[in-house]
Amino acid sequence: MRCLALFLLAVSTACAVQPNILWLVGENLTHDLGCYGAKDVHTPHLDRLASESVRYTRVFATNPACAPSRSAFFTGMYQTSTDTQHMRSHRSDAFRLPEGVRPVTQRMREAGYFTANIKTVNGEAVGTSTSSTKVRSMTRSRRTGAR
Repeated sequence: MRCLALFLLAVSTACAVQPNILWLVGENLTHDLGCYGAKDVHTPHLDRLASESVRYTRVFATNPACAPSRSAFFTGMYQTSTDTQHMRSHRSDAFRLPEGVRPVTQRMREAGYFTANIKTVNGEAVGTSTSSTKVRSMTRSRRTGAR
């Protein structure tokens, strides 16, 4: 299974201290996006975003499967160091990362960024998170400045 993680960094001129970061992860795309040269695939919004951002073209994964390769990116560690080399979601067991391992999303939250794994947008399923209500609440809080 091939996965493509499309990392886009949009730097805001309004906030010179801390850039805006939009991280999109797409499953099983390979390079099937216009911004990577695909001729028969039309992705105008992603292409425009990519043209105004940083697009990573020289990357590799330490595992050929999507879930283990994402765990390496999230933790910055080999999957065998965190016991995440298997294609298991751990949604129904008590698995936790080893003591002291903090994923990039936690580090970003600690730096003041809003992070989310969004399940739905306007009632339509778009992801795998089970906390879309929490995401809406957090988004509202972020806009109003509350935490």
